[in-house]
Amino acid sequence: MSNSVALLIETPRTGAGMDFVKACEKLDIKPIILISSPESQPKWVMDDYYKNGIEIKKVNTYNYEELLSFVKRMQESYKIKAILSLYEYSTYIAAKLAKELNLKSPNPEIVNILRDKSKFRSLVSKLKVDNTDFKVLSNGDLADYHLNYPVVVKPVNLTGSAFVRLCKDSQSLQEALKEIKGIGQYTGQTVAKDVLIEEFIDGEEYSVEIMNASIIAIIRKHTTSPGFIEVQHELPANISDEKIKRINNYIYDFLDLIDYKFGLMHLEIKLDKNDIHFIEANPRVAGGRIPELIRQVYGYDIILEYLKSLVEKGEPAPLNITGKKAVIKFFVARKNGILNQYPDFKLNNFPNVLEVKFYKNLGEHFTINFSNKDRILHVMAIGESIDAGINTINDFYESINLEECIK
Repeated sequence: MSNSVALLIETPRTGAGMDFVKACEKLDIKPIILISSPESQPKWVMDDYYKNGIEIKKVNTYNYEELLSFVKRMQESYKIKAILSLYEYSTYIAAKLAKELNLKSPNPEIVNILRDKSKFRSLVSKLKVDNTDFKVLSNGDLADYHLNYPVVVKPVNLTGSAFVRLCKDSQSLQEALKEIKGIGQYTGQTVAKDVLIEEFIDGEEYSVEIMNASIIAIIRKHTTSPGFIEVQHELPANISDEKIKRINNYIYDFLDLIDYKFGLMHLEIKLDKNDIHFIEANPRVAGGRIPELIRQVYGYDIILEYLKSLVEKGEPAPLNITGKKAVIKFFVARKNGILNQYPDFKLNNFPNVLEVKFYKNLGEHFTINFSNKDRILHVMAIGESIDAGINTINDFYESINLEECIK
């Protein structure tokens, strides 16, 4: 391994951190991960790093001056080739740090806007690329509230559908605002005082995965309620060529308007009868193992390709349409509980199942909050069709009796 290193600021909880490690190995670059609190990370995430001998350095990644000083000291021993983050809460500070050190990076100013749901909603409204009605409330003040129900309420700086609520009347809105105001801290983040309220768009939901201003994939997404927990992803999305063309034109026009030519972006959109609507934009790679879906269906490693573009090493790889259809389905807890045993299963009985991953440790108590953190595990499968993949996953879930493993 060369003396060249790539620094990952914090670690995602989705498995993308190990994708970063593998990408570094392919490019002969040493991966180093900077984490503010390694001891508070999910055990299954850290175990993968420790098992593979990955160097973890503890530093306050949320204090810019402290992080900058730490990385400058690292430059005395390492040749730092890239600084990035695949974790939502660290994308802005990573972009700012990379720019400070004259490394390739997305525009920190745009990253900062994409990270804040109210700033993003205001931006797309100002640019007239989305007509979704919205209101930003400071401190939950309803004095000048004017939207019609139903509405969606969102903390402006959280991710993973955390505390996103659908409100059908004034009472449920007041309850949602009270809940958000009472959070205080969430996964180490101070919850912003501003709250975004926007009209509910009833339509098909998709995510659009973008790298360096190119659309890589369009994913069909399914969510459940209460909350908006993502429970199923499908690639390729089963939509008409006409809809694909509309989405592509819409997204490329938006990227041109904001002059976002370099960086990752995970855009969530909805299609109703007449329009395309932005739901959120995240300046990072998608979670929910979507990068692995892309790898299976298109033979394209989006994290490897992004790292190559950061360190300017190797030619860009083309998409390689394999003809496969891939699905990932999440089992979501519906009540508080404990995972008291792992189910027995034999994957050779399910040859089209690609991946099974638990998010809870054995004996771990968990409390539901109607977000993606309520996921217990995921199963990923391929098939000749999306329906075939779904059927394979459903058969697998039926075989393991997961409910019996939770008390």
